[in-house]
Amino acid sequence: MMISDARSLLATHHWAEAEEAFRDLQEEFPGRADVNLGLVRALLAQGVGCEALDYLKLVRDGKEMAQGELLRPLAHFLCDTSDMPDDLDDLEPLEAQYRQAGRLLTRSNFEAALDGLIDVLRQDKRYRKGEAKEVMLGLFELLGENNTLTQQYRSELASVLF
Repeated sequence: MMISDARSLLATHHWAEAEEAFRDLQEEFPGRADVNLGLVRALLAQGVGCEALDYLKLVRDGKEMAQGELLRPLAHFLCDTSDMPDDLDDLEPLEAQYRQAGRLLTRSNFEAALDGLIDVLRQDKRYRKGEAKEVMLGLFELLGENNTLTQQYRSELASVLF
């Protein structure tokens, strides 16, 4: 498979197929930043943060490194979410809402997760020292600038923050 084919699978949100394609490419070209970043994107879109972090470490140069840095907070959030207990009852309401957004992301429910993150930011613009905002920016990077969710929620984020 060619890298352009794998990128097309990402662009059309065929996440599992894109993951498989990028894994095949990664075996053949383990040091290519664009291949590793493609695999990171496919994993994150499926809610797999910890493994995505491992591949992000391999993205060390070029424009891919800048894109990877935007995705890093999202990868950490998803990785942390996978390690969290299921019981949200003992948490502060804002923390429970934030964690619920993470759970929604692990199920690739981007719109509901973005709704939850925006609600968290409405209550506390600097929640977790800006982590919620960084996670949203990572989602925008993952979904792409032309995605309707990115456009809608980028506008909402701007109105909440400014």
